Amino acid sequence: RDRGVGIPADELDNVTRKFFRGRGAVSGGSGLGLAIVDRIVSDHDGTLAIRSQEGQGTTVSVTMPAAQS
Repeated sequence: RDRGVGIPADELDNVTRKFFRGRGAVSGGSGLGLAIVDRIVSDHDGTLAIRSQEGQGTTVSVTMPAAQS
């Protein structure tokens, strides 16, 4: 969770695409972070949820299933 500038609603569906950087991105980066997280979570049958509000910040939640014994 952060209290940054937030992600515009029309960009939320794209933030897990490789090399995507939003039009308001101010810091460095390659645009790979959330794409990698999405792939790892998906490969382990988990879920990735991203909620954001411009001017308020972004919350990223990862849910993973319990290990099978």
